[in-house]
Amino acid sequence: PCAFQPRKDFAEDALRENEARYRSLVENMSEFVAEFDAQGNYLYLSPSYTGTLGYSVEERLGKSIFDLIHPGDLPFMQKTFVQSLKTGEATATFRIKHKNGEWRWIETSGRKYANAAGELRGITVSRDITERKRAEDELSKLTERLNLATSSAKIGIWDWNLIKDELILDDQVYGLHGKIKTKESETFHSWMDGIYIEDQIVMTNVMQ
Repeated sequence: PCAFQPRKDFAEDALRENEARYRSLVENMSEFVAEFDAQGNYLYLSPSYTGTLGYSVEERLGKSIFDLIHPGDLPFMQKTFVQSLKTGEATATFRIKHKNGEWRWIETSGRKYANAAGELRGITVSRDITERKRAEDELSKLTERLNLATSSAKIGIWDWNLIKDELILDDQVYGLHGKIKTKESETFHSWMDGIYIEDQIVMTNVMQ
């Protein structure tokens, strides 16, 4: 007799194989994956959660996704959660408390789905962007200081892209020339047209 495997067994084997592949992928990601119910209680957390926030998975399963969120971000996150149940997906950036007491910036994206029993679930992929936020904040502060310094000294800043012939000027440059900024960039030659002939010669020699 010829041995064969029923179609149902093939389907179950394929399902188990896909689940194993998915779990292997999730458990080796640097981002952490979370699954929660319609009330916002954790049902699953990937191992990377511990590396990101310091809590063991066992400590957080069954707990609310909201109870470690920064008070300043909590209303926004609650609103985002409710909206995601309607729209089916969401992205957000917020602060959450690390086990060591530090606030970490998290960037997350997720979507809702219904399980085999028809129960509503949510799944998110999140990453720690604290260092990126710090760099952005520092750049913002430096830019603010630079703007204050150039404004006080009445110095303008401009940048010329030689390949595109695109000249980007700050508001101070326009002010020094008695002009109003009406577009994001100029061409070098269009800007030169507004300069005195004698100064055009000087500028051309400088640029060369």
